[in-house]
Amino acid sequence: MARAHAAAAGKNVIVMGGADLLRRYLAAGVVDEFTLTIAPVLPGAGKRLFDGISRTDIVFERTAVVESPFATHLRFAFGQTAPRDIAGLMQSPRVAGEDRESRRERIVERVQAIPEGFVRTYGDIDPAAPRLVGLVLSRTHGIPWHRVVRADGSLPKGAAQRRLLLREGVPMRGQRVDLAEARLPPDL
Repeated sequence: MARAHAAAAGKNVIVMGGADLLRRYLAAGVVDEFTLTIAPVLPGAGKRLFDGISRTDIVFERTAVVESPFATHLRFAFGQTAPRDIAGLMQSPRVAGEDRESRRERIVERVQAIPEGFVRTYGDIDPAAPRLVGLVLSRTHGIPWHRVVRADGSLPKGAAQRRLLLREGVPMRGQRVDLAEARLPPDL
């Protein structure tokens, strides 16, 4: 997993596998979200997904349900009450005992703190769960959502986001934000 994070250079790492793999990464505390696919097929005896996990700090929030005639996909966001560290590569800004609403408020505060003319990446806002930042932005109105960009400077909301950023004087390189000039240092 540490090699995957190093190779991803700040982007998301997606791992596909069965119950054994998920249990191993859950026990290590390195899962931000997972999708559970339920299909009406019995290929064998199956495995109990959470057997052997003795951690009591795991919290799951169902974030999506996608149904088809062949399977149902349940997506869960993962939360925990203790900070994580994957071989020193990923430090979670989560606060011990932080509940879902406090975490949402912290994300909103970090986005509101981005001054005009600057940007942050999803990972700058919450390195442990950049997708959660996107979810919070999609559900929160009246904040400067356009100042949050992908790790490579690309714009998830395209032309509308570009217009707002240019109006604020954010420097661009082609279709991407010039992160060397416009990115706020993560520690500010």
